[in-house]
Amino acid sequence: MNNVKKYVIISILLPYVVLNLSFCNQKFVKRDEIKVLQKKYSGEYFLLKKIETSNNESLKKGSRIKIYFRSGSHSIKAYAYPYNEDRETVMGDNILYLFDNEFEKKKYNRESFEKKLAEIIKKAR
Repeated sequence: MNNVKKYVIISILLPYVVLNLSFCNQKFVKRDEIKVLQKKYSGEYFLLKKIETSNNESLKKGSRIKIYFRSGSHSIKAYAYPYNEDRETVMGDNILYLFDNEFEKKKYNRESFEKKLAEIIKKAR
């Protein structure tokens, strides 16, 4: 293959590859917003209802918990862990998992997310 053909192929494929890679890395909820949620919900909470988790286990209604958040490319998740444990030492249990299609125009909205979260947790006093 001569150099001109290589150049044409590379100049066509390279932008396509770069664009695809950049879109794959994007999160549904930006890192700064996750930090805002982490700070806002940094205290202790009670579960308002029983939450089914993996392997036929569940978190009991009234459990005292702390929460943290994660964002994927098309979702946001809230995880719970025991209030008296360090987040670094335990795996949290998923208590809320919302996909982009559950938000208006597939755009994250804090108010909508917090409304769903308020259905399952209450601030401990």
